[in-house]
Amino acid sequence: FRTVVAGPVVSKEYALKILGLRNFNEEEIRQSFDSIRNSQLRNCKLQTDNLSDDILDLQAGILSLVESHIPSESRNSVDTHKIAEKVALILTLSDDKSTFETDRRKEMTFSEYNQLVVKLGEKLDSRIYNIAASFLMAGSSVGIIIPCMPILVSQLGMPSSEFGFVTSAFGISKLLGNIPSGYLVEQYGRKPVIIAGMGLCAIGMGSIGLTLLPGFGTPWWIGCRLLSGLGVSMFVAGGTMYMSDISTALNRTRTTAPVMASFSGGTAVGPVIGTVLLQYIGLSRTYLTVGGLFMALAALSSNLPETSPAMNQPYTLPSEKKKTESTSQQLYRVMQGTKDSFGVSWTAWKKLWKGPALRNIVLLQGSFWFVLSGSQMTLLPLLLLSPTLQLSSVEIGSSFAFMSLVSFAASQPSAFLADRYGKVSNVLAGCSILAVSVAALPYVSSYTSLLAALFPMAIGSTVMHSTPTALTSDLSSTRQRSQALSLLRTSGDTGMVAGAICAGFIASVSSIEHAFLLNSSVLACSTAVFAYAQRLHPSSPAVLHPIQPPHHQQLQHPELMHKATKNEDLNHLSVQKNENKRS
Repeated sequence: FRTVVAGPVVSKEYALKILGLRNFNEEEIRQSFDSIRNSQLRNCKLQTDNLSDDILDLQAGILSLVESHIPSESRNSVDTHKIAEKVALILTLSDDKSTFETDRRKEMTFSEYNQLVVKLGEKLDSRIYNIAASFLMAGSSVGIIIPCMPILVSQLGMPSSEFGFVTSAFGISKLLGNIPSGYLVEQYGRKPVIIAGMGLCAIGMGSIGLTLLPGFGTPWWIGCRLLSGLGVSMFVAGGTMYMSDISTALNRTRTTAPVMASFSGGTAVGPVIGTVLLQYIGLSRTYLTVGGLFMALAALSSNLPETSPAMNQPYTLPSEKKKTESTSQQLYRVMQGTKDSFGVSWTAWKKLWKGPALRNIVLLQGSFWFVLSGSQMTLLPLLLLSPTLQLSSVEIGSSFAFMSLVSFAASQPSAFLADRYGKVSNVLAGCSILAVSVAALPYVSSYTSLLAALFPMAIGSTVMHSTPTALTSDLSSTRQRSQALSLLRTSGDTGMVAGAICAGFIASVSSIEHAFLLNSSVLACSTAVFAYAQRLHPSSPAVLHPIQPPHHQQLQHPELMHKATKNEDLNHLSVQKNENKRS
């Protein structure tokens, strides 16, 4: 999606912004077609009857549209012809200028334009494989330390109460880190937050290797877990927004699914690598190795292109030229912004909460993670070790590997179904399958029946790992998206912490079977409430404003964007009237 023509770099995100494409429905595509044609007619001073209503000159129209987006004081320093040429190349999926010129797409009808736009929207961005590789390595690094934790607990002689603080420290830190992470991603870009998050993970996980040294112990381990949780929240926030930036409403789930599947695949392979490292280099060096892997991953991530709309323009406005700041001034500005982000996020969340469609998916996400944390992360290990099954360590490891393989295999088919037939329908199906699977687990009596129950659990979990994120991106405007995704992650992390505590408590005062059945009932009721709420307030993607004449289009620039934010948010709240056509 980056052309080979010399000149300013034009990204796919900037091209879609110029063309006014976001939801890729027929009405919006028609609006984009008319805006290109009208802009061409205004600049060429042609009458409407000089050109058919259903035909436009693509190159001339896009050139006029690009010029109307660029403020007059910057046009002398910007090569608008090169920018317009590259936007046209991106639209036609051409590799170079000669291909575009010989393709006879200079003049086209609305039907031809519609086909081009849909093809562009459905095509996966190649940059997804870079971020998927990063998540694969991150998942592998996390998986490596899974077999290390029981050994470290044993060598420290740690009681279960202290170990509870260690496990909860990560969840609490990740939960609180969602708020400043959402602010930092929007303020400083996706790539810096991804790199900083991986750097914190490197320091936090690598430093756990010092826990066994005299004078360190459990408090040091808890501190490292807190730092790792903050790093993961930043890494996930940057990665999620990165995927949202390079995807469209037609391929968003298919873009998210392989990344999440890569992370799951890494966590499945990681324990095997961790076992080998423990045998050959020992516990402390294994943790240090994981820290080194994350540091190397942070260095590799520096090659990722930035996708933030505010930082991804092929030109720079005079007012956007930054003044030179010292390191202390930059650090103070970041710390002050992080402090203020809690108030900013709370205000944004209250506004987002008023949208019923977004509120419904946020609540369901919290219920899903409540059940997944309680069932798969807390109760399932206890069930595998129960007298009923009495599985060996090989069978236990094979069970989790089986779930990871099913998740990896099901990720793309489920994403295709979500993009083709609707994300809401996919969410309902995934939660229903998961609820049935959780209810069946207390009744398994053999290894074979266990795998039969884990198969639908893996499929339901796979659907819910990617589809809610894609649906939330569709329901939020560009300005709201980082805060909307931050709210979704916070809901999930809250459910994860609460689910583990509640499941463990119920299993201790009653039984594992009752805890499983309660979790299944919670998810079934939440799914039914979500389905009923969808009938009252159907999910509908946020509508982008029509492209206005030149004197209005200057509002699209970062320096003037705040003037249009209020109107965009009000418009977003008023357009959730009908079910999405693909749902």
